Amino acid sequence: MLYGESSQPVAHRPAHAHLVRQDWPEVFPDSVCAVVVPASRPSHHLAAAVTLAEELGCPLVVACSGRATVSEVAAELERWQGVAFVLPAEPPTAVRRLRTRHQVLNTRHRGGHSAGGLPRPRAKVTVSPASGAVATDLAYDPAPYLDASTKRNVALLLARQLGWRRLLFLDDDIQPPPVAEIRRAVSMLGPTGAAMASWPAHEFPDNSVACHARRAVGLPQDTSFLAGGCLLVDLTRTLPFFPAVYNEDWLFCWEVVRDRRMAMPGTVDQLPYNPFDPRRAAREEFGDVLGEGLFALLHQSPADLLLGLVGQGPGADRGRIAEPARYRAYWEQVLAGRRAMLGEVAVRLRALARFSPAATQQLEAVRAGQEQLLRITAPQLAEFVTLWLQDLHTWRYELAQLRRQETFKAALNQLGIDEFQRVGVM
Repeated sequence: MLYGESSQPVAHRPAHAHLVRQDWPEVFPDSVCAVVVPASRPSHHLAAAVTLAEELGCPLVVACSGRATVSEVAAELERWQGVAFVLPAEPPTAVRRLRTRHQVLNTRHRGGHSAGGLPRPRAKVTVSPASGAVATDLAYDPAPYLDASTKRNVALLLARQLGWRRLLFLDDDIQPPPVAEIRRAVSMLGPTGAAMASWPAHEFPDNSVACHARRAVGLPQDTSFLAGGCLLVDLTRTLPFFPAVYNEDWLFCWEVVRDRRMAMPGTVDQLPYNPFDPRRAAREEFGDVLGEGLFALLHQSPADLLLGLVGQGPGADRGRIAEPARYRAYWEQVLAGRRAMLGEVAVRLRALARFSPAATQQLEAVRAGQEQLLRITAPQLAEFVTLWLQDLHTWRYELAQLRRQETFKAALNQLGIDEFQRVGVM
């Protein structure tokens, strides 16, 4: 029985790796046109990216925010070439028109469940027993995902204007793979080959708080699935966009995985971070439910059941795979499965917390996720998916309207970006 046709909870899937085809022929020689880094850390974190761009013989494009400033990044680029820029207050039209983005903006500007917005937790007030000091912690702020998705989307617009064919996204906390491995991956991308290639972080997995917690209590949880931290994209294909939620890379890659056009040439290392932050857990929950729910459909789709390979099915059949996610009944099943999964993890952590301070911190993060989950509704998820599917059409229309530009300066100006510095490029 397919999802959406019963009232059974949709169980958490600990692994999605089998959805990715591993054996791609390397028959499409090409080159990387640019390495793009959505940067928020200080410029010295770009050293590996600069070296990589130099070895690949392509410019480094850095979208700056936070502690990454245009002037300091441009100084880092002096030993090679590229461009650093800051997003304008009003992003380009193609980004502004995304209705899913408006949902996130509504959440930032209004408390509670705003019209068209995502769930926003109440402020958490804590009182220190020793000092009596009061601290207010607003658990949910979508700003990190809004910033990252906008940078990536603007990079896609820039790439389309400049006529690039292959683009490598690289986060500033990722140690990139060897150049030879990237070139191998480039040769996998082509008309009958892969559409994207992803290098998941293996040494320090880039998982959600919930998935880290599953591993901490001994439950199965794979680490070898796609991630946007190091992602190679064939720009000659029909392009999706990055929604402004957690798991934006999963949603960007969803159609490609559906069609079995994703390659995984290897893994990368990521800078360690504390995954058991309650604020992080609350921020991630909506996108984690969304991503896991959408990918669950690929485990039991009509094409999978009949053909064993989604990519062989007719285009119309592939397009219907997401149909259950437009309805609240499916998300009721997903939410039920999510509640059960987090509940099992919390029970195990409570038992461990009697002996382990680390388990106490992990339990606090999982509880923050559970509290946020209670505020997420099936209609919100169904509405987001409906808008996401509409946005895909809007985004592709806007990409088709872009005019070809010959220089970075002209392309950035057309996108309304005025604050930028170029090093060694026009």
